[in-house]
Parts: sequence; C-alpha cells; structure tokens
Amino acid sequence: MACPCIKTIMALLLVMWMASSVKSAPMSSKPKVILVSMDGFRHDYLTKVNNTPNFDMMLREGVTMPWIRNTFTTLTFPCHFTMVTGLFEESHGIVANNMYDSKTDRNRFRMSTTDEDWWTGHETIWTSAQKAGLKAGVYFWVGSASKIQGTRPERWFPFDGRVPFEDRVDTLVKWMSEDDFDLGLIYFNEPDHTGHVSGPEGHATLKEDVAFLLGGSRQEGYRTFRNEAGVLL
Repeated sequence: MACPCIKTIMALLLVMWMASSVKSAPMSSKPKVILVSMDGFRHDYLTKVNNTPNFDMMLREGVTMPWIRNTFTTLTFPCHFTMVTGLFEESHGIVANNMYDSKTDRNRFRMSTTDEDWWTGHETIWTSAQKAGLKAGVYFWVGSASKIQGTRPERWFPFDGRVPFEDRVDTLVKWMSEDDFDLGLIYFNEPDHTGHVSGPEGHATLKEDVAFLLGGSRQEGYRTFRNEAGVLL
C-alpha cells in the first residue's frame, strides 16, 4: 500500500523539478533534483539552533510545510526506504533496522545487509529514473548498496560513517555538475548520532554540512550547480 507522506514528497519533487527547470533554462535544458536526509533531524531544531544562515535562506526562498505524517515505525531503515519507494513498511518489508524472518529462516537482517532477497524488488526512485533514461547517483541512502530489480544506482557507495560530510558533498556536486546527473540522493548520519549520545537537546552541535546545497560555495562549480538543482531536505 502506498504511504500518504510519499504523496507530499513526490508533489514537492515535481514542483521543485519544474521550478529548477525554469530557473536553470539559460544554462541547462535538464532540471535536476537532489533529495537530502539529515537523520534524526527533529522538527523544532531549526527554531532552537542559532547561526544557521544556509538553512535560514532555504526557509526564506523555498517551500516549507508545518507538519508531515510519518510512517511507523520511525526508525532509520524503514522510514528511508518508504521515502524512496512510496510504500508503507509492511509492504516494502523493511520494518526495522535489525530483524529476522522466521518463515524463510533467512539470516538476520542488519543495517549492513545487501542480500537482494531482503529488499523484495520494490522499485525505488533511482530505479524509476534510470528506467526513464536519467542518470542517478546515491551517496549512502538505505537500499542503494543492494541490487533492486537486478540493478543499482549508476553511482553508489557502501555506507561508511567515517567519510567526512564535506567529502560526501564534494562527490555529489561533481556528479550533478561535471557528470551531468539528473537525480542525486545523499544521507547524513547527523544529528541522529549526536541525539543518541547526548539526547534530543544535543542539537547544539548541529552542523550545516549541506551548505553547498543552500548557498555555500567552496568552488565556482557550486554556484552553477545551485542554479540548476532543486533541493528537497
């Protein structure tokens, strides 16, 4: 069964895709879309944390919504796979971060599991994009290291939490600008990790590592990239 929250996400993707197409017309005939996850980002962090100019700019210039209906259970793997398949967790099969299927006596599912059988072949947004002839790159999103319907994203990496956020950012920007990718997904394991260690009020360490998407530019290519891509956070 399809999840109601994914309808909102897909609608925003469509709006951003159209908007980025208009904005980028002088430079590119192809709109680009980026889906960003900052795991464990509580709804009130942006109002509680100071000195976040890039997030503030996104709030001013973008589109926000006061609330969203989440899926249950609210765990990293189930929620992230729902976002890219549009299915409730009982339909796509990833119902927890760790689990065991007693009916088939399969090995226990862990967050490092890439066995294709666990992912049940449900189509993801990057699979749909590639079927449509578009180029898709995924940096650490749930499910991207596994074959789904016999294929993986054109670019992907197995999860490694030691990779600095800045390196993830640089790589995604290269895919989208120099390599002309149409769809990019990127996952940050913060502020979730800090929240588990310090509690929900540990948001004081919140970093703006997605600054390149929201206005920061360490390289000239970032400015061109920002004009061509719609960002969904």
